[in-house]
Amino acid sequence: MSVPNISNILIFNHRHMGDVLMTTPALLAIRNKYKNATIDCITNHTGREVLKEQNLVDNIVLENEPLSKNYDIALLFKATFRNALQSRRLKIPVRIGWRREGNSLLLTHPVKTKSEHHIHQNIDLLAPLDITNISDQMIYKISPSATAPDFSRYMVFNPGASTPSNRWPADHFAKLANLIHTKFPHKIIITGNAADRILADRIIGAVTTKERIYNYCGESTIDSLAKVLQGASALITGDTGPMHLAIAVKTQNVIALFGPAHERLSGPLPGYGTVLAKDRNGNWRDGNNRFKNIPVSLIKPEDVFERL
Repeated sequence: MSVPNISNILIFNHRHMGDVLMTTPALLAIRNKYKNATIDCITNHTGREVLKEQNLVDNIVLENEPLSKNYDIALLFKATFRNALQSRRLKIPVRIGWRREGNSLLLTHPVKTKSEHHIHQNIDLLAPLDITNISDQMIYKISPSATAPDFSRYMVFNPGASTPSNRWPADHFAKLANLIHTKFPHKIIITGNAADRILADRIIGAVTTKERIYNYCGESTIDSLAKVLQGASALITGDTGPMHLAIAVKTQNVIALFGPAHERLSGPLPGYGTVLAKDRNGNWRDGNNRFKNIPVSLIKPEDVFERL
């Protein structure tokens, strides 16, 4: 599809860190094709923190803020009925989003994707714009002012998760820390939000060498967390925003632990990290196995230790 004289583009983006990061390969491709266009992006405060210094969009509009421009293209990465209806009410001539029940009649270009992973799905959304050959590397540029603890060698644990069933047990993290301290000289930094401090303290309480493990929960912005992850020898986490952030800043070893979440939808793509996931019998699953209601606790500390 050829769309001449593109001046203004409106992006409907997601609300969670990981979901927003998974749109960055597509956003870069849009930025590169429409160099002279103004790109506005609707998201929430978290999305703004992820995107504000990345030069992928020109303006970030918080949800429910008024829009006054005449847009030429709307791209709905977050393809809710509400967003589709808003793009229609704004009379945007080209409206691209997912082909879903209730949405298609509001879009000029409903897209059906055969891709499984969310990154590739977001890239597929650009097909009507004839944008191809897009890298699937997520993007996050750390600002020069970002700070991190001054440790020479360390690993990061990120035990929290917005979905409780995605959390690896605290006692597993503690046992892994003890295993690490028997072989490696590394310190361990536990990251998370302020609500994760209690969980981090529980892990530290069960660790033998407490002087080599630190509770960093609630101490970082997204930018400083990115700095911490960039310098880490390894990150051990579940299906979380920090997992995607670590991939974006190219952390040396990202180990992602999956239980009831589907690793083929949001896990590290091949070459970007290691996925550990088991089936109900405790065997390694290949991505085609059933995954619902499978506890992430089936992954043992020794399984992770072998990958360090």
